[in-house]
Amino acid sequence: MKSPGGFGLLAGGEAPATSIDFAALFPTAYQVLQSDRGLSYGAVMRADPGNTSGVSFALTGATPAVPVPIWIKITSFGRASIYYDGLGITPTMTNVVVSDSVPIVLADAGSGMAITPGVGSQVTGNIWRATCSGLNDQSGNGRHAIQLTPSKQPLVAVGRNGKPEILFGGGSENLRANFLPPAGTMGYLVYRIISGGSFNYIVDSNPGAGSNGYSIFINGGAHSVFGYSGAYLPGGDIGLNAYNRTVIRWNAAASSIKLGSNPITSGDVGPLVPLVGMRTLGCRSDESSGANIGLFAIVHCPPQPYAAADAAINAAPSGYGPGIAV
Repeated sequence: MKSPGGFGLLAGGEAPATSIDFAALFPTAYQVLQSDRGLSYGAVMRADPGNTSGVSFALTGATPAVPVPIWIKITSFGRASIYYDGLGITPTMTNVVVSDSVPIVLADAGSGMAITPGVGSQVTGNIWRATCSGLNDQSGNGRHAIQLTPSKQPLVAVGRNGKPEILFGGGSENLRANFLPPAGTMGYLVYRIISGGSFNYIVDSNPGAGSNGYSIFINGGAHSVFGYSGAYLPGGDIGLNAYNRTVIRWNAAASSIKLGSNPITSGDVGPLVPLVGMRTLGCRSDESSGANIGLFAIVHCPPQPYAAADAAINAAPSGYGPGIAV
């Protein structure tokens, strides 16, 4: 699992109070998922791979208006620090007492939540992090993306301008939505690639869809992103750890993709296969070929202008600040 980047978190772990409303920018959207609206934390925090302690930590309570990364780190036996910086460098709460089954009430940006230690040994330096169990669909259509298995939940990190970022680690981490878009759908994504390999799926449809699966994936060392709709289409190199907007369209006769300032690229494909079932974010629907990415937003909607959304993602304080490639 890659460590999340620490871009733009405000002092004291406080995040901006405003955010982009993609549902307003795309009023006819089928589905709107964004990291700073409608996020639910996982009930079980993720132990770092290097941990040697057997303790588990539960995270409960009301999600803050703007979620932040929540880490707990054992600093000595029976004591811990709480971090919201996404790096584990600057603690917000220090010398916190850790006792079996006794809730730790969080302060500042984590107010309204509590961490409850399980029963077990404690090892100095061990860390547990908050995960994302779901993103509520902001379009009003109820197409929420969820994951109830703790080991498969992506991490909550901090991205640019204090916005939460959903971190998929390139394994089986994923969120699933009971939704497949109709032919002609446009996808609008804001994200970054942390590392890329061959056929690392950002979005996939249900198993068995094959080449007509409305998929989006990273492929090869050039970090190209493809819209897969019967035939894949090269979109150009967007680089690692660069924040990008990608627009992809799936059509019965053609598919198109736009990455950053690159022109729209199109190609003829066969008819899309009507499908029912789940749509998966973060890996293939069979939970293989995961993408190591940080995700801010994904919108599925009928084809429409997106200049207003491009302007909004580069604005401050509601957006991610300047520098998103559009």
